[in-house]
Amino acid sequence: MRALLSLAAILMMASGLAASLSTGAALAGDGLQVEKPWARAPISANRPAAAYLTVVNGTDKQVTLIGASSPAAGMTMIHKTVVNGNVVKMEPAGEIVIAAGKRFVFKPGGYHIMLMHLKKPIKEGDTLHLNVKFKNGKTLDVKVPVLATAATGPKP
Repeated sequence: MRALLSLAAILMMASGLAASLSTGAALAGDGLQVEKPWARAPISANRPAAAYLTVVNGTDKQVTLIGASSPAAGMTMIHKTVVNGNVVKMEPAGEIVIAAGKRFVFKPGGYHIMLMHLKKPIKEGDTLHLNVKFKNGKTLDVKVPVLATAATGPKP
């Protein structure tokens, strides 16, 4: 009886993990998770793309996001949008500290992951692979759907 209950519990956890991964979510197995990943297709083939997501810190300790990488890009940087009067520009964001039990949202007009020096053109309908890296050595591997150039995010 106990073995059957354990098997049922394992199957339920596996189906939950499969559901998370099919929606692009990534789990580090210790409470770190990425939700709602998406990228905006670049304006033209020789321009960078931008990726957005939500990092969930489900742990009881703060974590520090230190960077990201993608096999699709020669260079990947975390940027933030800064508005100074009538001037809007992007700056490197540096490390991002996420408090225990909190979320950090990358979104258009705010923090975003720039995918520069693309190795091949990407377009709407493609899927990118993104590795989100933390100071504690954890890495989340995320499947990122590419939306249209003018997209504002995935549909609910």
